[in-house]
Amino acid sequence: MNRLKILIISVAVLFAFSCNNNTENKENTQNKTTIEKAVTNTDNTKQESVTEKIIVTENSNNTTIKEAFSYLQKLNITKKISIKYNKDITKIYNETCGKLPKSDPLFVSEGPGTGNTKAMKTKISSSGSNYYVVFSSGPSADPEFIFYKDGEFNQAAFSISALDIVIPGNGFIYSSGHTNNMFNKRRKFKVENNKLKEIEQAQYYVGLKTKTLKPIILYKSENLETNIANLPKDYSIEVLLNKRNTGLFLIKTDFGLTGWVKLENQMYGNHAIDKLFYAGD
Repeated sequence: MNRLKILIISVAVLFAFSCNNNTENKENTQNKTTIEKAVTNTDNTKQESVTEKIIVTENSNNTTIKEAFSYLQKLNITKKISIKYNKDITKIYNETCGKLPKSDPLFVSEGPGTGNTKAMKTKISSSGSNYYVVFSSGPSADPEFIFYKDGEFNQAAFSISALDIVIPGNGFIYSSGHTNNMFNKRRKFKVENNKLKEIEQAQYYVGLKTKTLKPIILYKSENLETNIANLPKDYSIEVLLNKRNTGLFLIKTDFGLTGWVKLENQMYGNHAIDKLFYAGD
């Protein structure tokens, strides 16, 4: 009887030890899996963050936003002037015209043109002609990009007033910058028969958060007949849109109402809205 009790107790101990061992092995396996998964996730996160720095940014709502033309290269002519371009069809010079070899057709020996920059040779369309792009700050701080068709250096083909341009090689040119206009105007162009043609938009986007410099009236429509709101001086607003080739602007109030205002004589200091003024001659 005693021997039977000892046998039963021995079996129970062995069974308990086996169960405990299996549990520990299972937990160790799970822990190992968890650790491996954590390491894998960490590595993936690092890889994704590196990629995101190249192609995207995050806004205040932590929403991922792709940067426009992030696949192109960028040439900084100055801190405020740049060109994005397709490296496969572009040759970079980035040399002052006054310092070019005298044999270069874009060499300038004297005058304001010596400070121009021969930026690059590129194509508007990947299968089209080559163009030389020259940046000029202008005689009175009116920055522009001047395009010369290869072999035709006596006269420029066309020019674009802007601070930044993009030449993807897809047949179009894009420009932006507050110069010779009322705000940072984003435009798109197509070159036809060696001439520049702007692609018309529904409206120009402004996107300027600012304030009123004097009382203004917002109207329901572009005909400026029905009054929506009277805004006092120093009132926070956002300028949303500009109707093409007019002084009409769509305004959003700090409360959230929208309405049209017409701004006239902005070239002469009659500013009604802060930061919204004609920059240039």
